[in-house]
Amino acid sequence: MLFFEKSLSRIVLFFCGLLFCVVSVAQNKIVKLKSGISVSGQIQVQNDDIIVIRTAQGRVFQYPRSEVLEVQEESVVEQKDSIRSKRVGLRIQVNSGLALPPSSATYGIGAGLQVGAVDLFNRHIYLGGGLGIDMVSFDGNKFFLPLTVTLSVPLMQTEHAPFVQLDGGYAFAVRNSLRGGAHFAFHLGYQYRFENQKSILLSLFAKIQQATWQYTETIENNNYTYPMRCVIPQAGLMLAVVL
Repeated sequence: MLFFEKSLSRIVLFFCGLLFCVVSVAQNKIVKLKSGISVSGQIQVQNDDIIVIRTAQGRVFQYPRSEVLEVQEESVVEQKDSIRSKRVGLRIQVNSGLALPPSSATYGIGAGLQVGAVDLFNRHIYLGGGLGIDMVSFDGNKFFLPLTVTLSVPLMQTEHAPFVQLDGGYAFAVRNSLRGGAHFAFHLGYQYRFENQKSILLSLFAKIQQATWQYTETIENNNYTYPMRCVIPQAGLMLAVVL
């Protein structure tokens, strides 16, 4: 019986030690650099020369020991707050470029504000939606209020990476004499991500916008007004900031 109790005690101590090791390994660390930057994740390598840390998003950073101020434990509350802060972000977007309405080539500008997931599936994927304002200059300035859903996907899981983006939705016309329609856009650009999940995106885009307006034509001194439908192609540059 005494041998059994000793064996049981040893087994319990062994599993307690194993559990402690697993919890210690799974516990996130915070690497604070002398530059003021802090990186949270799991330590992969730690010696007198370097520290290698992997973040929750799968990115791996290596820092010389000379640049590291200290390494701290990250509490469970801090980890949860960190996860929450990385899930939802505010996106501000502006664009400008060439527009080709039926009359002649002109220009178009726009801006938008969105809210969405900034790190979907821990793959740096943005999915969100919001409202904006667009202006196309033809037959006077035509204003639209686009309601847009945006999907932005980086082509590499690095801080600096090319990305593709798809926009789609419906644009409401501001004036009664003008009706809006569906709009779609494709972007190809480059994205720079910061440590705090903020990012800057710059892209080339191609867009189509449906619209209908009242067109008046004079024939033999008589005015005829009828709706004219068209698709307005656009192409240009887009700049976005995710906060």
